[in-house]
Amino acid sequence: MSTTNAARSGDYDLQPVKFSRLARRGILFGLTVSQLVMVGLGAVTLVFSLYIGGGASLVVGLPVILCCSALAWVGVGGRKMIQWLPIVGVWLWRSTAGQLIYRCRVVAPRPVGTLALPGDAARLRQWLDPESGAVMVHDPHCSTLTAILAVSHPAFILLDPLEQERRVTGWSRVLATACRSGRIASLQVMERTLPDSGKGLAEWWHRHGSGDDTFTATTYGELIDRAGPAGERHASTISLSLNLKTANRAIRAAGGGKRGATAVLRQEMSTIIAALRSADLAPSDWLAPGELAIILRGAYDPDVGAALERHGDIGRDLATAGPVAVTESWAMLRSDSAHHCVLWISEWPRSLVFPGFLAPVLLSSGIRRTFTLLYTPLRTDQAARDIRKKKTEYVSDAAQRQRIGQIEDAQHSAEYQDVLQQEADLTAGHGILRVTGLIAVSAGGPDELERAVADIEQAAIQASCETRRLWGQQAQAFTGCCAPPVSSRLTQARISIANPTHCPLGGKMPTFDNPAADAAEAEQALRGLAHATRRIEDPSEIYGVLGSLSQATASLSQALHQLGSYHDRHGARADATIVDPRQSGAAYRVSWDLHRAGEMLASIQKAIDSAHQSEATIVYQPPPPAARTSRAHDGLSL
Repeated sequence: MSTTNAARSGDYDLQPVKFSRLARRGILFGLTVSQLVMVGLGAVTLVFSLYIGGGASLVVGLPVILCCSALAWVGVGGRKMIQWLPIVGVWLWRSTAGQLIYRCRVVAPRPVGTLALPGDAARLRQWLDPESGAVMVHDPHCSTLTAILAVSHPAFILLDPLEQERRVTGWSRVLATACRSGRIASLQVMERTLPDSGKGLAEWWHRHGSGDDTFTATTYGELIDRAGPAGERHASTISLSLNLKTANRAIRAAGGGKRGATAVLRQEMSTIIAALRSADLAPSDWLAPGELAIILRGAYDPDVGAALERHGDIGRDLATAGPVAVTESWAMLRSDSAHHCVLWISEWPRSLVFPGFLAPVLLSSGIRRTFTLLYTPLRTDQAARDIRKKKTEYVSDAAQRQRIGQIEDAQHSAEYQDVLQQEADLTAGHGILRVTGLIAVSAGGPDELERAVADIEQAAIQASCETRRLWGQQAQAFTGCCAPPVSSRLTQARISIANPTHCPLGGKMPTFDNPAADAAEAEQALRGLAHATRRIEDPSEIYGVLGSLSQATASLSQALHQLGSYHDRHGARADATIVDPRQSGAAYRVSWDLHRAGEMLASIQKAIDSAHQSEATIVYQPPPPAARTSRAHDGLSL
């Protein structure tokens, strides 16, 4: 036993991870639909010119052919010219319609219930949940309902490798919970650097300071008043968006309309809260309207955000939290007191990296920026269909290139291997989701902004990431990065997230290659679950428990079938590992019993799934809310 443990001591070291590549494969010969249209238009022009008038007509059609070729093949800024046409067209249309300039109409306020934001965010509506006290943002165009939560935890990079690996596994369980739900439209993680208002230091000095008129106390108090607002802090929020179309059945069962939608979202909120706590994150209460107003005001007017946070209830009205003036240009966005520029993480690290690879970006000091990760979960059936479609396209494209004698390059081979790895992860019970990374940089002036953008780009290079400025899309990108989730059509990469059933809550991390150790951990986890369910404190957690049990039952059924298959192979072969050949009959009996148990568990899993779906229609009375505390020190830091 000691030898085995010593040999496997390295299993708990910090493991590197690898991201899937951003697929750049086209429909035919690596060309996209728009490129094929341009090539076809040029070819048709060439054929008609030669057919109608020969060389004389070719001179007339030559400009059209050259234009089509340039649009299809010439690249500018990492994109082909044909891909710039929609962006430039929308930009010119908005410029002609006067939509690049926004000015707040003070004498004509917005309708009650709106957020008074410009651009795409003007359609957002606010709902106040009377039971939880949280503000919920409704997007009528995308049919989503969003709630925002502030989180905090200790510095990640200061933890030892074992603790870092444990926290990464815990966060993977949070994302797997979002994948398993099927009703979550997106999960947004936003990390901001803010000028410290000094409120935390002032409150600490008020509680612990002497408060007398001595020279030491007076000098220390003056130092806190001057140095407090000059600091910098990190604040993080998680936004959970409910897909109202997917959850339509549960919403009707919960009463329909606004009441049913808020009840279903509260269930998802409770599940995410439980997953965050099991991942050793410290979630606070769901944001109230006043706290969301401070976030929005600080995004468009950074100079005033810190002052508003320090002064009580001033500026906590969502009806007036929007900007007074916004001007969008091709390369940046200007709001009340700052200039902004949004960068898109177009390529994640292609090599193995450790979980703290974003430290150069997130720890960049002296730069006011917002880092956002937008996760879009995919249902298992949708992900399976997408993977099968991509496999078919890759195989047919490779066959076509081989037929014409084109050499297979390493880029296509690597992308195809990523697809195969995603299929293996999905088959093993993992979840698939899309992730989009955005970085919004803010500064007081254009020159200062360009210097800050250059620093962030260099920090991204150190983090093995590739960034691109979103030319002509700054307003839409800034809204999606710094405001509650808005529908975004930016290109998205794809990664695999481990299913939580592979790592029992509160236990050690699974080995994935030691069946005895993993079975022992599963036994302890189920014993703990049997003890924990003797008394249910919060019935809203039953929904998440049933979902985890359904996945665990499916995995257990798969394990029994695999053990039975082992006895099938080794019981009939002449070179079987069984010492006594007369024991082959016992091997067949073991195989029969294991396969039968696996089929029984498959039926049990269907029954749990049915209970899981019915549980989603039950609305429980929420527990009494705890007293809200100050968030002077809240925030997610590295």
